[in-house]
Amino acid sequence: MLLKTGILLISGLRYNRCHWCFSILVVILIFSNISWPADSSGSMLEQGRQLFYKSVDKESYIDQAIAVFEKLQQDQDKGLALTYIGALTALRGKHAFLPQNKLKWTNKGLEIMDKGIEASPENIEALFIHSSTCYYLPFFFHRADQAQENFNKILQLMPEHKQDYDAEMIQNVLKFIQENGELDKKDQEMINGMLEQ
Repeated sequence: MLLKTGILLISGLRYNRCHWCFSILVVILIFSNISWPADSSGSMLEQGRQLFYKSVDKESYIDQAIAVFEKLQQDQDKGLALTYIGALTALRGKHAFLPQNKLKWTNKGLEIMDKGIEASPENIEALFIHSSTCYYLPFFFHRADQAQENFNKILQLMPEHKQDYDAEMIQNVLKFIQENGELDKKDQEMINGMLEQ
């Protein structure tokens, strides 16, 4: 199963594609047991993820999910929490009726996600949420290059950090990058090698 994600957006075709991709992300992450500490903040992170997934289809979960990730900023990886808060903020745009509100919430969400990546530049999950979201944005957001930069950064981090995450999640991230990234021969070989492990 390939991991694809995206959020909101203004054109109907783009929206349907992004909604489908977010649904795939939801399924993958729900069934992936990403390695986190077995303390209360770990279970809170899982609760936040579950609310995030529900927010894709129901706007009524967004505030509750944001509240969980705001609490996690104090207890766990601030950058990961901010990245989720940014994605949730952008989801408000998906649920907005007026195009200017879609644009406003998407831009605000991207700004928050950018701060999340600045705070945790080596968190593969945060980088992937950010980069895959940027990948699916329409061209006028000018985020395609940033998506590719983050794909490259994820590939640089993989050899050292992949053991910190659930193996299935890593496989899906690699497959997504392999399918959608601009890769040279060396990157392709590295991905193929990791996928065969």
